[in-house]
Amino acid sequence: RRSRPEIAMIEPAAFALFLLASLALVWTPGPDMALVIARALGGGARDGVLVTAGLIFGIAMHATLVAIGLAALFAASMLAFSVMKYLGAAYLIWLGVQALRARAASLDEGATSRHYSARALVAQGFLSSALNPKLALFFLAFLPQFADGQRAPPGMQIALLGAAFAALGFSNYALLALLVGRSRRLFATAWRTAMTRISGAVMIAAGARLAFAER
Repeated sequence: RRSRPEIAMIEPAAFALFLLASLALVWTPGPDMALVIARALGGGARDGVLVTAGLIFGIAMHATLVAIGLAALFAASMLAFSVMKYLGAAYLIWLGVQALRARAASLDEGATSRHYSARALVAQGFLSSALNPKLALFFLAFLPQFADGQRAPPGMQIALLGAAFAALGFSNYALLALLVGRSRRLFATAWRTAMTRISGAVMIAAGARLAFAER
């Protein structure tokens, strides 16, 4: 009769290490975090949470591709990598430019009308992560490290790890959106404008870096 640790799909110690590593990755500043902050500053917590949902859908897509093996085929195709890379870079730069062009009046607490619909916010988040080929290659390298083929099929373990990463990412970015959205009224409009434009600059820099990135 097997002991409980042996019948677990993923070895508990490895899963704990995975969660710690994932948490560190989630809180590493990057274009996703910059987008969440920019939308939470511009439209409040609701906008930040909606764009977070889109980001997580994109992350879940990449994890699913790794689980079913398509990411390996994508990694082998230079043409597919280049097409997605330039599309992703262009989209990040476009989002960054929009943040840089944000007017102070649109960030004022008195401006209650939102210029992005819920669907547009979710789509922005999804495209930001889905069009990032480096994210697909990252999951291809990261997730299998914590899978043990002797416990369960690797695809099932990778799917579980991807779901855990997505849940961790959503909870943390949603919390960030809530904190930024709820606290923005404590700061002057000029401060919110500056932070939004800094977020825009981060997205532009990330897009430029992606455009010139090698595999």
